[in-house]
Amino acid sequence: MYYGVVHSFQGEFRFLSNFHPSPVWMYGLEYPTVEHAYQAAKTLDRAERERIRTAHTPGVAKRLGRVVKIRDDWNEFRLVAMEELLRRKFTTPQLNDQLLATGNKLLVEGNTWGDEFWGVCDSVGENHLGRLLMKIREKLVQEDEWHQQQSSEIHAENAWLRAAEAGSPADWAEEQREREMEAFYS
Repeated sequence: MYYGVVHSFQGEFRFLSNFHPSPVWMYGLEYPTVEHAYQAAKTLDRAERERIRTAHTPGVAKRLGRVVKIRDDWNEFRLVAMEELLRRKFTTPQLNDQLLATGNKLLVEGNTWGDEFWGVCDSVGENHLGRLLMKIREKLVQEDEWHQQQSSEIHAENAWLRAAEAGSPADWAEEQREREMEAFYS
């Protein structure tokens, strides 16, 4: 269930856009934006990729991507490519935190340019970009919860070791059982 909606990737949510300046690595090279990298991934021609990578803006990269020789498997590969590039983008702590801060909002790449595959235009569209972002956000939440659990377990183990060193592991174990029972019944 979603609580709220991000209707477009503009303003405070511009960071969700593939045009947002957030370098990603692909094929051993740094691309200035996800848009640059995604457009370059359409072709296997290194010269075409380099032209796209060095395009001055994501808009120019997108236009260049429309005229490259498209790889044969592009239709099967494009969602995989986008997901991987987005994962790479959101490994930076600031962007990671911003994505997590969207909470449980529905992310919709609303647009006026007719993109009904990646987004939604005039209430019509598949919203693949929004769906991938929500998938990545969920994975980040799960990873964050796992790290918190691991940290808690390490903290508990360290506390037990400190108690054992102080000569009172039985007291510590009894205290832990009491806490667990208290949590169970509350």
